Amino acid sequence: MIFTIDPTQDDLIRSLQVRAIVLDQGANQQTRHVLVNRVLSRIPESRAIEFKERLRDLIREFNAADNESVSQAFALRIAYYPQPETE
Repeated sequence: MIFTIDPTQDDLIRSLQVRAIVLDQGANQQTRHVLVNRVLSRIPESRAIEFKERLRDLIREFNAADNESVSQAFALRIAYYPQPETE
């Protein structure tokens, strides 16, 4: 799993750097859709299973929406896992 985290971080940094360069070169400024978030919730196992299934459905929907005639690609990476308890 660690092998997915590093490339995700690298992809995001590279995307932001390229965007900054393109803007410096005079590209039209458009709103870009970037969402980075981290949330912890204490939920029962039954809800955790529901959320996991909904996330899987969303991933399938995102994958099915791929349109090769569109040049702009978007990346979706999700990490959903039980958080170790801390004191």
